[in-house]
Amino acid sequence: MKKSILMLATVATLGACGGNMQDKVIARSDDRASRPSWAKEEKPLTHKGSDLYFLGQARIPAEKANLSMGYRIAENDAKNSIAGAINQNLTYMFQNAEEGTTYDATQVQFVSTESAKAVMSKAVPSDHYWEKVLSTVSADNDKEMFYSVYARVKISEADLKKAIDRTLNNTKGISEDLKKKAAQQWDLMVAEQYQITE
Repeated sequence: MKKSILMLATVATLGACGGNMQDKVIARSDDRASRPSWAKEEKPLTHKGSDLYFLGQARIPAEKANLSMGYRIAENDAKNSIAGAINQNLTYMFQNAEEGTTYDATQVQFVSTESAKAVMSKAVPSDHYWEKVLSTVSADNDKEMFYSVYARVKISEADLKKAIDRTLNNTKGISEDLKKKAAQQWDLMVAEQYQITE
């Protein structure tokens, strides 16, 4: 089941903004001395209490920067990470369920999409942070200024499971046996996500 954790973390990382060896942080939100522990690209999914947190990022030009918009973009990036994680994990579950071979890719995609919509509607913004960065962009020492914006959204384990269970129960063509097996596998995956903690 280690594979499920890696899949979730890998998907959540896809939206992360890459760093540059020539980047220099010249200002931080709230006059912080360093980046908060939750705003780390290597920790796109964290768990605290009964909640799961997904990290999103955005990069916006410093000139006429709109940080509120940057936060919304970063939040959407985090929600997209949730959707990607659900898609991969549900696909994995159906493929490994005994009856999974009778359920085609289009149907799996439909279930994943509907589950993701239900889950994302329950996800709420949790934390925001920005860095103003001066970046060297060429060998001629050309510079550009931008903001790296970070946002986390959270969803409770209970809401996540309810949303996925509801989608499985409302989707025609899925046998009761497959619903049960898929739910059991999802329970195992959620339990293993607790190994990813702050």
